[in-house]
Amino acid sequence: MPSISLCMIVKNEGAVLPRALAYWRELADELIIVDTGSTDATVRIAEDHGAQVLHYAWEYPGNKGAARNVGVEAASGDWIIVLDADEVIRTDGAAMRAFLRDTHLTALQVLFENYPEGALTLRWYQVRVFRRGMYLYIHREHEMPHWCGEGEEMQGTVPGIIFEH
Repeated sequence: MPSISLCMIVKNEGAVLPRALAYWRELADELIIVDTGSTDATVRIAEDHGAQVLHYAWEYPGNKGAARNVGVEAASGDWIIVLDADEVIRTDGAAMRAFLRDTHLTALQVLFENYPEGALTLRWYQVRVFRRGMYLYIHREHEMPHWCGEGEEMQGTVPGIIFEH
C-alpha cells in the first residue's frame, strides 16, 4: 500500500483543528503541521494528535506557498494530502489507499463542498492530493501546487473523495 502524508499550515487554529484532525490516522501515515506563529493552543493540539510540528517564520506580507512547501518537503509519504484546519476529509480511508495504489495519476482534483451555516452553498474541484516530489506550491496567496516532476503530468478526479470546508 502507498504511504500517505497529511500536511497542513496553521496559525491560531485551536478552535477548529481538533475537528480537522479527528480521523487523520484513517487516511494518512504521518501528520506534518507547519505552524506560522500561533499564540493559542494550536501547537499543543497538533502535538496531542501525533503531529510532527514544524515552524515557519511568517513575515509580512507572508507566503502561504512557501509555508506549504516546508511541510511538503518534510513529508516522507508516497502521496501528499494537503488540508486546511477548517476542512474535513470525507472519504473511506481504505478505498482511497486502494485507489492511490492502483492509479497512474500524479494528482487528484478533489471535490470541495462549502457548508458555511449547515447548508451546501458551493462546490468546486481543487488539487489537494499528489505524488511526493512531483509538485511544489507557488504563489504567495491563492497558492496552488505546481508540477515540477519529470515525465507527463496526469491529473484526474476521483468520486467519493470530498473535502468539506
